[in-house]
Amino acid sequence: MILAGAIVSIVLNPLTFAALDRSTAQSAPPIAPPRPGDPDLAQSYATGHAVIVGYGMVGRSLAETLRAEDRPFLVIDDREEETARRRADGVEALCGNAAETAVLEAANVAHADRIFVAIPNVFEAGQVIEKARKVNPDLRIDARAENEAERAHLVEHGARSRSE
Repeated sequence: MILAGAIVSIVLNPLTFAALDRSTAQSAPPIAPPRPGDPDLAQSYATGHAVIVGYGMVGRSLAETLRAEDRPFLVIDDREEETARRRADGVEALCGNAAETAVLEAANVAHADRIFVAIPNVFEAGQVIEKARKVNPDLRIDARAENEAERAHLVEHGARSRSE
């Protein structure tokens, strides 16, 4: 009886799971098309531009300065609502994590003039700086630091020091 039960189970399990897969696929909602904010669709073709990573108080201040100087810039922020507001204001903006190489490439960092890393997380900022430096070795990189230890960490990853 135990052996017969095992054989029936072995035979019926694949059929049961195949039927479940089919019924789930039919009832699942269709896959949504990519949103305009997705990095793979929002490829920037700007050149000689500045990239602002993070649009908090520091990022906003940088954007206002660049706008006043009539310098082209692009914003990267990981908050969809913030990115949507920037686009509504006519600013080129990408929604994503700038620590991902694909997001930096979508921002056309390879042809950017400089990057401002204005996020408060120093470890993530270090990753952004390191990856941006790999994409564009000549890029001028400025980053937000709250103390000397953070500044040293960011310089170690490729940001410029105060004396540069």
